This record gives sequence, structure tokens and C-alpha cells, in this order.
Amino acid sequence: MPSPTPIRTALTLGLTASGAFAGIGLALSIGTIPLLLLAPAPTLLKQWRAMYDMGLWIGPPGAVLAAASLGYSTYATYRHEKTHGDDVKEDEGRPLAEMSNTKEGGKERVGEEEGKWKPIALAAATCVAIVPFTWAFLVGTSEVLLRESEGGFGAGMKERVLRDTVVKWGWICAARALLPLVGTAVGVWSVLGW
Repeated sequence: MPSPTPIRTALTLGLTASGAFAGIGLALSIGTIPLLLLAPAPTLLKQWRAMYDMGLWIGPPGAVLAAASLGYSTYATYRHEKTHGDDVKEDEGRPLAEMSNTKEGGKERVGEEEGKWKPIALAAATCVAIVPFTWAFLVGTSEVLLRESEGGFGAGMKERVLRDTVVKWGWICAARALLPLVGTAVGVWSVLGW
């Protein structure tokens, strides 16, 4: 049975990773894309490709870390609530951060859940949702830009189309970054007990 200390540690790690992922995604979309658009088309394409490649090294591991940590926090919080009925009653109305870890024992509770794990589960789900969102909305646009970057600018795309496609890619990335941002906000809300 995990104590609240490992739960808090995993939750802190998950929320930090989720918040960082959201921040990086929004910074690239809102801050970097407009700067890339100032460059001539060949330079724009090279810089976009470098940014994309860097994102492949940072994004997936960060998303996995956030989802795994928050997933563990969800499960461990649920188990803590279920197996420490008396302790949870004492903790009722208090945020997860204040849950007692000095109590031992407690009875198995059936059908009586405090539900502190639910907002954490939502935070984890927003991190997992990044994957289907990416496949549904971003992969096609990324593939267009990747093909153009393989052949070099001018191999198939007009400059206006290239710039419009990069802008579209940036907006989709910004929308994707909102998922872990919402997850981070919900997770912080659950920790603080608002």
C-alpha cells in the first residue's frame, strides 16, 4: 500500500512534466512560429525542421513521464482511499497534499469513495489524449512540411502555401498544448483542494 508521500512525489512529478509540456508547446506555437515566419522560405523550412526534430526528442518522453506519473498517482490515491476508510474519513474535505500518512490499518470500503483520485485521473487522461489528438489533427500537416523539407524549398510548394501550412501547424500545436495545460490546472486544483 503506497503512503501519501510516494503519491505526492509522483503527483508533483506528473504535474511538473504536464505543465512543462504545455508551456513548451505554447511557447513554440505562440512565440517561435511567428519568428520563423520572418525568415525567407528556405530558412523558415530549415528552422521549422530543426524545431520539429527537437520536439521529437523532448515531447514524447515528457508526455509519457507526465501520463505515467499521474496514472500512478490516480491508482495509488484510489487504493489509499479504498483501503484506509477510517483515515480517509479523517481526511475528508482536506486536499491530497494534507492527507495523513501516519495512520495504519483501516477497513476495506465498498462503494464509498471520496473521489480525490478523479481529478488526478482527468489530469492523466489529458496527457494521454495528446497521442490521439496528434494522430488525428497534426500528423497530416507535419507530413506535408516534412516532405517539403526533404526535397528542399521549391520542390513542390509555393512560398505562401508553405507559410500558411507552418501557421496551421502552429495553431494545431497550440491547441494540443491546451490538453496538458488543462490537466495541470485540474491536478493543481485537486492538490490544493479548491
